[in-house]
Amino acid sequence: MTRAIALSGEMGFHRVLGAQAAAATNAASSAIDVKDFDGVIFLVAFGAIAAPNTPRVQLESSPTSGGTYTSWGTPTALLDTNDDDIVQVVDGAAPPQRFVRALVIRDVGGGGTAVIDSVVAIGYGGRHVPGPGTAPVEIR
Repeated sequence: MTRAIALSGEMGFHRVLGAQAAAATNAASSAIDVKDFDGVIFLVAFGAIAAPNTPRVQLESSPTSGGTYTSWGTPTALLDTNDDDIVQVVDGAAPPQRFVRALVIRDVGGGGTAVIDSVVAIGYGGRHVPGPGTAPVEIR
């Protein structure tokens, strides 16, 4: 017998950063509470990347939502101008603190700009899976 698994009941999906026009400034997503998840994946959608820019993504965590965030993990590989309209997938397995966000560092190369289309967070490994007929778990 095959049993279907509803991933939406074990994962939480949330848009944590909306579209950002071309700029060289860093952009931090909203913080998400991962207390009920084993980790979080960030999908960072880029638009145009202007030379000589090489953006990347760094995960940050904090014990409180409004607290000071510190970097953790390894930043993503640098992108270049050939990477227009790409989605970077960043896995934040086993966050060191309860609140996590993605910091999009847009001007690593100096002098360029990058468009951010959106950042979506997907919490996974839900510890409180809802029963049949209940609403899906969401990261808020």
